[in-house]
Amino acid sequence: MSTTILVVDDSSMVRTQVKKALCDAGFSVIEAADGADALQKLSDTPETALVVCDVNMPVMSGLEFLEKVRSGSSCASVAVVMLTTEAQPELVQRAKSLDAKGWIQTNAKEGDSRFRLLSLTRAGRSSLPVLAEIADQNDARYFDCLSAKEKIGLRKLLVKLADHNGIHDIPTD
Repeated sequence: MSTTILVVDDSSMVRTQVKKALCDAGFSVIEAADGADALQKLSDTPETALVVCDVNMPVMSGLEFLEKVRSGSSCASVAVVMLTTEAQPELVQRAKSLDAKGWIQTNAKEGDSRFRLLSLTRAGRSSLPVLAEIADQNDARYFDCLSAKEKIGLRKLLVKLADHNGIHDIPTD
């Protein structure tokens, strides 16, 4: 049985592209259109290992979703990474205070090697900048707070994704 990831975004295009990249890498993916939908899907699928979540969505925002998950849900310990165009420091700090494991900003520069790693499919690399630049300060802010076990798991995932997509010049340390 493959690892299950919940992708939460009000944009069906973003959900589709992220889902394709993750499925191509061997993950099982569930989709939700907003935070309220995500709470239900997470409740229905407690084996979910990771949530990739937008911030700005109708009905319930990503940060409201994260707050509800952390406040006593049966899935309170699930890893959550925010995937958004937002860069406001107060939003990043709020996510960090709610134990988000990462903040990926999606308005990337094509030349950034991290962009190449995050745009996981050939179609994504050639046609749309789907995922984007992770700011240097976010690297330190989020990745330094991971446990050694989480860092090893993330490194293995990055290597697997890079190899799967023929990207061999990306550092994963």
